[in-house]
Amino acid sequence: MAEIELLSLITTVTRWRHYLVGAHFIIITDQQSLKYLLQQKITTPSQLKQLTKLLRLDYEIHYTKGEENLVANTLSRRDEENEDSVHALSMVKPTWLSEVSDSYIGDEKGKELLLSISLQANCQHGYSYGQGVIRYKGRLYIGAANDLRVKLLSFMHELPIGDILGCRALTRG
Repeated sequence: MAEIELLSLITTVTRWRHYLVGAHFIIITDQQSLKYLLQQKITTPSQLKQLTKLLRLDYEIHYTKGEENLVANTLSRRDEENEDSVHALSMVKPTWLSEVSDSYIGDEKGKELLLSISLQANCQHGYSYGQGVIRYKGRLYIGAANDLRVKLLSFMHELPIGDILGCRALTRG
């Protein structure tokens, strides 16, 4: 197994881990050795250390030949015809972020905050706006227009430590 390919995979998974935990995902690679990552014999301490970062993740590794792997080709190969070309990646917007934005639609306080923040350039007593959500001193403001508040409170109460940590912060706002 090539150490550089493994390191690249681990770096990418570590970078996106907060999106990947709890979800099934597929790793598409043009390195055939990575396809058999979990069946190979671990020969160095660095391999062991790096493989532990993949524990508790639900993933599959699919091998695709280099010329068929368009994403890898776009990101890693230069366009010989047009060296000034720009390659773009899509941005990921988590669904929960959309749910938070949608919670402001029928929420009167949320509408007031959005209007006030936009007029006063994020100076509304600790409130700010970015990525489509309102924050109060760095914490998310959840609007009352949908059942998102109820879902969050239920989720936090189900956690063993939720009553101590999470629900106090949720009920103050």
